[in-house]
Amino acid sequence: MSTSAHRSGIDALLAVAPVWAGLVPAAAVVALTGGLTLGTMVSMAFDLAVVAPPLAVGAFIAYGLWHRRRWAQAGWLLAGLALPSAILWSYSAALLLGGRPFIFPPG
Repeated sequence: MSTSAHRSGIDALLAVAPVWAGLVPAAAVVALTGGLTLGTMVSMAFDLAVVAPPLAVGAFIAYGLWHRRRWAQAGWLLAGLALPSAILWSYSAALLLGGRPFIFPPG
């Protein structure tokens, strides 16, 4: 493979990947993904014993990031933590406004 062909492939990859292109910092993507993971665990849990640990971990990490003055990263983490619940409650509200009950889990 020639150097020019290799370089054009990298440029094409960077054009479609905003994280690698530097448009979104990698730390923000990692924080958002971690928050989404914790938020999904919280949204799908039915017991306080299952909900409390992911919330405690999220709060602990956000507090640590905030103390290190990494405010944007803490914000991305909290946004990711809140997003799954917001989507689930929005879906529930849309079903209720449409006249259908929201039953979770189905069955």
